Amino acid sequence: MVYGDNYPAGSVFDAISTTQDPSRCISHVVVYPKTKPYAAGEVVSGKCTVVASSIETVSVESGYKFLLERLRRMAHKVLRK
Repeated sequence: MVYGDNYPAGSVFDAISTTQDPSRCISHVVVYPKTKPYAAGEVVSGKCTVVASSIETVSVESGYKFLLERLRRMAHKVLRK
């Protein structure tokens, strides 16, 4: 991921997938808001912002491949500026 004004260095990103059934899946890249360090066992907010999502795919792998291509295009636009 390219850090910038929206996502400063230190931002935490993750790739997740959601499914309706085993043959339909949508994958997402999310970013979590910056928080203070927390102690083991402390409850942490699950709030996140979706950065990019795939189309509906038949597997997590194909969803992640779709996301990688989308993120490459997004990074190219940012780096061209």
